[in-house]
Amino acid sequence: MDVTHNRGETQVALSRERDDGEATITRFDTNAGFLKVQFGDGLETQDLVFQPLETNHYTLISGCGSIPLDKQTTVSALVRSHPYAAVMFVALCMIAFMLHVVNEKAKSEPEVIYPMWAAYFGALFGSSLVFVAAGESGIFGFDGEPRNALARAIMVTVEYSLDLQREVSFLLGLLAFVSLTQWCAYLMAGLSGAARRPQFIWTTWKWVALLTAKALISASAVALSIVLVGGHYGWLNAEPLNIVGDALTSLLLLVPGLVVFCMVPLNRTNGRPVSKGTRSVHRWMVRRMRKQPSDVAAKPK
Repeated sequence: MDVTHNRGETQVALSRERDDGEATITRFDTNAGFLKVQFGDGLETQDLVFQPLETNHYTLISGCGSIPLDKQTTVSALVRSHPYAAVMFVALCMIAFMLHVVNEKAKSEPEVIYPMWAAYFGALFGSSLVFVAAGESGIFGFDGEPRNALARAIMVTVEYSLDLQREVSFLLGLLAFVSLTQWCAYLMAGLSGAARRPQFIWTTWKWVALLTAKALISASAVALSIVLVGGHYGWLNAEPLNIVGDALTSLLLLVPGLVVFCMVPLNRTNGRPVSKGTRSVHRWMVRRMRKQPSDVAAKPK
């Protein structure tokens, strides 16, 4: 099926293969809507529906049946024709972006770059050694299923390190609890002039960001070690394209981890000066908490 737009009109071309092996092409004028393209007449009316919230975004509905479709563009056709070149291009772009982010971080805090990479490669080679030892001892089957208690313990550890949703959700919930609790209290108390400056907001944000970066970077290292070792022992699909694709997926975890890590200033510097309007609002919010001249002059009993 080929959907084209010509002079403001949408046309659909259907290609069918006959019994003799030759293809016939039929073109239709359409009634195009926002999410649906309808073509054909009478009982042969068909609808091409776009469903943005579904896994298969495109569906061809004909009568009582439907067929899921994939959209193929010039870029996707090029990727399918040259998958290794496409994967290599994406990997080089990701590596260039990571090097740029790290280089920008090195301009302000060069002392943290070496420990960050040491932690990443330590997790990568450490987990790889564990998997190699497990593979040589045969505690995992050819399908990657654990055979004894040690193998199950390794699986639990791996699943925990790769369970980013639970860890990141906990960290974001902790940040929301600390910040929202104090800011809401600050606003409500400020209406009475009895507010207090929120505490530990910056420190909590810094540690939440660092722990989130740690989770992403360690998960990337563990995932890459699984790809490299699991393909050798047959735990994963050992086809070269699948291995390259899985390795690229592990880099997708490393990129946001480096971005989050590099955006956190580990050595706190003096922030930007607060605007005059903000200082005025804060003085009004804490107006009854400040000592009045009479309170300062009064002698304690």
